[in-house]
Amino acid sequence: MINLSKKDIVLKSIRMKSPLHLTWSCYKSNDFACGECDSCALRLRGFERAGKIDPIKYKKIINLSL
Repeated sequence: MINLSKKDIVLKSIRMKSPLHLTWSCYKSNDFACGECDSCALRLRGFERAGKIDPIKYKKIINLSL
C-alpha cells in the first residue's frame, strides 16, 4: 500500500469495510482531531479527493482549497 495515494487508501479502506471511525491521524489532540495539523490536512484531503466524508470528529476543519 505504500504506493497508494491518500485518496486510494480511503477508497480501498471503504471497500474493505475498515472501521475508519476508529482510526486516528491527529498530532495535536486526543479528544477530537484538531483539523489543523499536517496529518489532519492529509487525511481530510484524502477523503475530499475520494468524494467521501471523514467519519471522525474535528475541532476545526481548515480550508483545503488554499
